[in-house]
Amino acid sequence: MTLSTELKRDVLDENVPVSSLLRKALVIAKEIRDAKNERWISAELKGYADDEEVPDYRDITGRVIVRDHYTGWQYLYTQNLTPDKVKIISSFHFRAALSEYEGNAKQEFVAITYSERAERKLIELMGGGPMIPAIQFTGVQFQRILDSVRNKLVDWVSDLSDVQPANQSIERLSDRALMERAIELAKKCVSEPGKVSPKVGAVLARNGVIIGEAYRGELMPGDHAEFTLLEGKLGGEILTGATLFTTLEPCTTRNDPKIPCAVRVAERHIAKVFIGSLDRNDDIRGRGEFHLIDAGIQIDRFDPDLMPVLEELNREFIRSIRQRSRAETKDPVDPEAVGPNGFKIGYTENGDKVEWIEEDGETWPMILRRNDADILEMYNELWEKVWYIRKIIRFEKMQRGEVPYEDQNQPHLIKALERMKQIEDKYGLENLVWPDVEWGIVQGKLSALSWVMGSEWEGSLDT
Repeated sequence: MTLSTELKRDVLDENVPVSSLLRKALVIAKEIRDAKNERWISAELKGYADDEEVPDYRDITGRVIVRDHYTGWQYLYTQNLTPDKVKIISSFHFRAALSEYEGNAKQEFVAITYSERAERKLIELMGGGPMIPAIQFTGVQFQRILDSVRNKLVDWVSDLSDVQPANQSIERLSDRALMERAIELAKKCVSEPGKVSPKVGAVLARNGVIIGEAYRGELMPGDHAEFTLLEGKLGGEILTGATLFTTLEPCTTRNDPKIPCAVRVAERHIAKVFIGSLDRNDDIRGRGEFHLIDAGIQIDRFDPDLMPVLEELNREFIRSIRQRSRAETKDPVDPEAVGPNGFKIGYTENGDKVEWIEEDGETWPMILRRNDADILEMYNELWEKVWYIRKIIRFEKMQRGEVPYEDQNQPHLIKALERMKQIEDKYGLENLVWPDVEWGIVQGKLSALSWVMGSEWEGSLDT
């Protein structure tokens, strides 16, 4: 069953929360690049900003009530007010995430207080006195908001096509390919404001065919990859016997009422889980794996050569939760030195300093520091790429007249152009163009490696 088919079914089921429908709809809108509906769905999920226009169905008129110390809550009689003033004081634009109103729809009445400024003006309008004004709405009014969104989704999904061409073969991927796909998803993660979050991707497959995939924060900021996948996208699917590929060990603790991802995985009767790396959090490390094992789920690991890839991808997160020990930074290594996971520290054949992780009778290296040859190779690559882009910028400025024009037949420019052509052939033009943010990261990497290679900070970007 495709996600669009599932949404067409669920949108007609009054027992399925509208917020769950919106999460699935957001995935579909992104996949088909429906920008208009993607913006609307995102606003319904996250709430409307102050500068965004609120749909008419979110503009509700209630009854003004006031409370004083003697009579409690009473309806405010507005016969002496003009209709315009009555509308102003009794109408409310509901901008919050739609999920906040699903609970209100189950109540008989809901009272919404005014802002401090509006409250003062209303009290002045009513002649002053010790009172607390509010607007009273009914649960039915909130249900109408939910129904409006559901009806709009019905209209939208009715035009979606979920027909798969008859000659389209089903792609079956190897375990390795599914691991790599999970890593590619993890690269899309963006940390929540003010914190460094792990980059986590998750793929669910059956017999090599992808059922669904997700990454942390894909639908809502901070939502774990497994939650997004199992509940946000596949909440109505039967997943028994499927295989999960997740780049990070599923969590075992969440703040109430949230459910840990390891528990969710076990509840969906997943048959096997491939784990990319254990959680660095001491309160979780290993516990997620043991919880799955206790639930009868088979555990396996990502291929050893992918472990360093995940370590590098999450280097900022790892750095934020732990400090390097002396054993990790001192050379030569003391014979009894152990790493952060309690295993022996040593060196690989190419000189990488590693912790030799032992699992299931196998040993694999977790990199603590790369070898000098690899550091030098990366330094030279970054130097060539940064030099190339700076030359491109220089030529563009000459064309715009921002710097003096130079005849390109001059020997030093001919030499520069020949060198640029060599770099293009070496790396490919598609690997020599970056958005501004990534360009800054590339320069930062070169600056850091230049410092490691002996340059002073003020000269570390001199190319």
